[in-house]
Amino acid sequence: MLKYILRDWDDDGCVRILRSCRALLAEGGRIAVVDHLVGAVGRPGLAPLMDMNMLDMTGGRERELGEFDALFSAAGLRRVKVSPAGAFAVIETESTE
Repeated sequence: MLKYILRDWDDDGCVRILRSCRALLAEGGRIAVVDHLVGAVGRPGLAPLMDMNMLDMTGGRERELGEFDALFSAAGLRRVKVSPAGAFAVIETESTE
């Protein structure tokens, strides 16, 4: 489980982290990413505010679901499930290999 990890990194750093996690997955294993999901521009919520904070503090950012999917794909993973968890989302992935 990666909770509040990927938001701290740029895309290349996220792909490196996800590839390392994928390399350690047992057969049939999954990686769960717990983070905010940014929605449509102007949609109220905590995620857009956290996005501004992450850009300023770490150079990282909050992402839309499609942006997570692109990271997963680049790391040899695919999204299999998204579950709301209060202000967060739990995004489950599995290896494509």
